[in-house]
Amino acid sequence: MAEASILFIDAYDSFAENIAALLRLQLPVSVTLIRIDCDIPSQYNRSYRDFFSTFDAIVLGPGPGSPHNESDVGLFKQVWECAAELDVPVLGICLGFQSLCVQYGIPIVRMGLPCHGHAKEIRHANKDIFAGCGEIVATNYNSLGVQLKDFKQDNSASTSRRSSTGSADSVSSYQSLQSGASVFSKPSGSTARQQWNDSLEVLAWDKDDWVMAIKHKAFPFHGFQFHPESCKSNSECHDLVKRWWTAAQTHTSLSRNFSRTTISHSMPSSLYQHTASNCGSDDSTVAEVNGAIGDNIVIRTSILMPNGAEKLASLCHKLSPPNSVFMLESTKRGRYSIYAFPDDSNLRIEYASGKIAHFQGQEPKGEHQIGRDKFMDTIETFMRPENVIDDKPHLPFRGGFMGFLSYEFGTDSLGLQIEPIGQPCSSIPDVSLLWVDRSIVFDHETNTAYVQTIRTGDTHWVEGMTRRLRLRNETTIRSIDPLDQIRLQRILASTTYTLPSHDQYLSKIRACQSELVAGNSYELCLTTEATVTTPTTSNPTRNSWLLYKNIQRHNPVPFAAYIRLGETTILSSSPEQFLSWSSNGTIDMVPMKGTVKKSPEMTLEQATSILSNAKESAENLMIADLIRHDLYSTVGRDALVEVVKLCDVIETETVFSLVSHIRAHVPIPADTDRQSNDFKYGMTKYGIKALFNTLPPGSMTGAPKKRSCEILARLELRHRGVYSGAIGYMDITGNGAWSVCIRTAFSHADEDVPGTAESLATQKWHIGAGGAITVLSDEEQEWEEMMTKLDSVMRGFRVDPNST
Repeated sequence: MAEASILFIDAYDSFAENIAALLRLQLPVSVTLIRIDCDIPSQYNRSYRDFFSTFDAIVLGPGPGSPHNESDVGLFKQVWECAAELDVPVLGICLGFQSLCVQYGIPIVRMGLPCHGHAKEIRHANKDIFAGCGEIVATNYNSLGVQLKDFKQDNSASTSRRSSTGSADSVSSYQSLQSGASVFSKPSGSTARQQWNDSLEVLAWDKDDWVMAIKHKAFPFHGFQFHPESCKSNSECHDLVKRWWTAAQTHTSLSRNFSRTTISHSMPSSLYQHTASNCGSDDSTVAEVNGAIGDNIVIRTSILMPNGAEKLASLCHKLSPPNSVFMLESTKRGRYSIYAFPDDSNLRIEYASGKIAHFQGQEPKGEHQIGRDKFMDTIETFMRPENVIDDKPHLPFRGGFMGFLSYEFGTDSLGLQIEPIGQPCSSIPDVSLLWVDRSIVFDHETNTAYVQTIRTGDTHWVEGMTRRLRLRNETTIRSIDPLDQIRLQRILASTTYTLPSHDQYLSKIRACQSELVAGNSYELCLTTEATVTTPTTSNPTRNSWLLYKNIQRHNPVPFAAYIRLGETTILSSSPEQFLSWSSNGTIDMVPMKGTVKKSPEMTLEQATSILSNAKESAENLMIADLIRHDLYSTVGRDALVEVVKLCDVIETETVFSLVSHIRAHVPIPADTDRQSNDFKYGMTKYGIKALFNTLPPGSMTGAPKKRSCEILARLELRHRGVYSGAIGYMDITGNGAWSVCIRTAFSHADEDVPGTAESLATQKWHIGAGGAITVLSDEEQEWEEMMTKLDSVMRGFRVDPNST
């Protein structure tokens, strides 16, 4: 017997894969996902009617915008018309629910207070698919809604259940935006409305008489305003999906009898299979860059180095070529720091404007035109190990790529519909990766330095570096060199700043909230930037190194980084992990959203209380749901994606922050040898795919991601560059870890200004900062939060009055 099938139509929402996974988890069905603008006749060589008839049911998903706007709902109208003719069961969720109401003449109105990312208890009529349901708690993401008064049926005798306050928890902070319900657009003619609005029946609502669920009286059509797939919607919501499917099957068995053709776009269950034919990369490019790699056999020794991180960082900076310096440091709370020790033979890859270029030392070795997907395939192929022999599996890194990816590299994959912003402020590449085969990993917990190489026959380097470290152990190195301190103070004394405009930022906050109220987004991560100009000399690497150390002194973090790749310099003090993957078969994302400034009066308990309010917890929940979608897109709908932690408060040097932890378990066949190179390569492929597909980080965009990025591009009118991108590494043994590039200053040599007889040469730094704007945001509080984040980096560029 053929497996039942459901067609899911995605309205470019960032929760679509969560819904598809819920359907797969709860129901014995296959799920085919298409977008609202899919050209069915062209893509499937079928009419709309014939295509829809091949499915046992259709689900119309959520999305931004209005059900009255054809570009926002696309295929929805054809579905309602064909499904009525074919008698196909349809479930509309959120925007899909609203489109069902519009189809039958029920007015959609703008809510006085949108409900974005808040769970509420649902009251229901205890009939149809709600018959016998327990207490339903469901998350809502809607600015528009349907009022109970617009239905004629009398629900006064229906079962009534207690409801949560939902978004109203913070109503006092939203007075400026409340304008009452207003009709978006009226149905064509009052006669049609009077004729049609009796076709739909209310099944559920909330305490404020917003309709939460409906059904059609004649056709097998249902609609949910709420999101049953959200991680804060309870198990009764999942049971409702089962109940809907049971009702759909019952209806189908009574009314339909035809041969069904299965059409599937589901993801492959495994990415382990790899052949040259499916790589899709440019063979000439791979051949050229692979020439720099030796056998992946780890040669390693270890040495105790009490408080060795500072010595190793100084040595890494001193010995690295000026255009290939890379260190990832945990200057607070993290266990490991990783220091690269390349030379002029190490390969560096840059990707920008559809071209991949590779360098050894400062010399370019070739450039090829290559698409984004082919570039990903090339990196995957490059990371395929021939043999890995290692006796320290607990270490995070042995060898591989270290580098950064820009915000725009992520948005390039979203197909944004925006006007060109103009040329970026500098020539920073979208991706820059350094092949690291010599490195030192420092374990802060045991004060052990692991000197290692995967370069062929490189024992002499390990022995020589170990001797050098023993000498440094015997030498006292002052934490602050007096000459460096004098040089730093001279740099800081001549530094100039350009800060964001208070009034312009508040104006953009109001513009964001207008978009949120209109239903075009649920949350927008608005950002801005300060620019800092510092004097430089014939040795700019020394200046940037001193500034980096000064930033870390003021703002130590788990994910610090000092990077000089090509002409780009990055000084990062990021507190936020973006993405990590492990050879144990997991992919983890830890979004940080919700911030309270630290002060002597602000305790952890007080911060926890503040961050538990409706506004802050909704910020984090929306991104947690978005990340679940991103991870399902990577590992497939049959995989397990779990919420390890939701809205947990952590303390950093300058703020308290709200974080969640979402983990995807890669589908691994039971007979897989997890120590094999094929398995490790499979995890590398999953990790690289996750990295490329989940950029830009949801915590830096808002949700839904595509529409939010389009809105932000129109408001910010600048290229973010490195800021809001990612920094990290991918290891040959199937591990990888990347931080979100926030609390970061970056510069590029093409913005440096040479000195003259009258003025010093200068270097220009960009420092981005921002925050998530929701309908509950207070303008001045958002400004203060943004400036707090900005100041955590700006301190490193200011003269410290306490310095001597």
